[in-house]
Amino acid sequence: MTNDLKNSYGYQKIRMLDAETGEIRDLVQGGHWYVPANMASTDEWRTGKSLQSQLELDELIKRHGGSSVPLKRVGARLYVKISAPMVSPDGKRIVYSMTLCRDSAFEGEKLFLGSGIWVLDLEKGASQRIYTMDGKDGAIGRVTWVPGSEKVAFLRYRDFNGTDGQIDTMDLDSRQVRTLLPTTAEHFTNLELIGLPGQQVSFISIAKGEPDTAKRYLVDTRTGEMKRQQVDIHGWDTFWRFSLLY
Repeated sequence: MTNDLKNSYGYQKIRMLDAETGEIRDLVQGGHWYVPANMASTDEWRTGKSLQSQLELDELIKRHGGSSVPLKRVGARLYVKISAPMVSPDGKRIVYSMTLCRDSAFEGEKLFLGSGIWVLDLEKGASQRIYTMDGKDGAIGRVTWVPGSEKVAFLRYRDFNGTDGQIDTMDLDSRQVRTLLPTTAEHFTNLELIGLPGQQVSFISIAKGEPDTAKRYLVDTRTGEMKRQQVDIHGWDTFWRFSLLY
């Protein structure tokens, strides 16, 4: 995963490095757009493609799984957030989420415009969206493979900062989605989803209103059974974390 830090909204890509040849190949590219009608004319640091019409905007939102938003209400900038890519156990596919976001929204509206889960076949070089969520309902965060199965687990959020989130699973054969962990006061913000052997997933849970009580749990995707995941280092119960929301 790369991020163009010269752009404050980040032009993200998923890239693959051939360890033997050093060759780098782009697999997935996000994007960055602006809406001239919603930006000051003195803005000289615009980058990305300009969206001049409602039709262009509608096509962009539809491509990412959302529904139409009036051009004048969409904000000044649009960009894509890509979750950390996860390689399948057989090494032939990667799974990730892509979410189309905007830089501002009217009160009561979300910054998300559309979100989806994608699977990329590394041999064919083709991506397919296997699940869609309208941005008005929230967005998808990290997606991970569930080892020992043809399932993926993913985080579903209602808020931009990851609150009011739940963990769902999807069977790739039937495309059936099941809620593994609903939102509760105890599990209000869920982060850092990682697939582990035994069809388990590990995640960080933060209780509502208690950000200092974050804990890591293991949940069995077959039974829903959940337990604390403790890592003992030199006698200390260590809380471990690897990256951010996406």
